[in-house]
Amino acid sequence: MENQRDNEVVAMYGVYRRRDDDHYSHVDTFLQPMGHAHGWPGPPGDYYFKWGFQGKARVPPMVRRRLAAAVERGEEAFDFRDWRIKIMT
Repeated sequence: MENQRDNEVVAMYGVYRRRDDDHYSHVDTFLQPMGHAHGWPGPPGDYYFKWGFQGKARVPPMVRRRLAAAVERGEEAFDFRDWRIKIMT
């Protein structure tokens, strides 16, 4: 049986911002093509229509750069200053 992660075409990252010491609020979703989805004009399905950030939240450029680097390295979760990024399952 094949590993399902090997067949995925989309990596969906949740982008959260710290509200206080124990809580984060979801502010945006980032979609990254995987596998044979590279080159597709957009993600499959009816809920999302573009790659990258989905909303109009103001995610600072330094967080965007850190996310891009993490995606390249295959990281699934990380904290960066007041931000938390993690793959959504």
